Amino acid sequence: MIKWKEVFLYILAAVIVLGELAMIVFMLVIWKSGASTVDSNVINLIYGLALGYHSGFTIVLGYYFGSSKGSADKNLIIGKTEENKA
Repeated sequence: MIKWKEVFLYILAAVIVLGELAMIVFMLVIWKSGASTVDSNVINLIYGLALGYHSGFTIVLGYYFGSSKGSADKNLIIGKTEENKA
């Protein structure tokens, strides 16, 4: 059975990670092309967006590779064993 909550979390995590990577590539392209052709306000906006995506990227990594995911999985297993006992 598909658990839509987990599917949504994986999709959201993928969007955040891919957004971070796209931002890095975009910033490198602008940097290589020469920042003098781009307005400084646009560059500041891009850097601000990159910092925002970076914080989301860090949260996603912390969840999936930290203890939060393991704790959620543990609670799911405990819930299943309690249902089997009843």
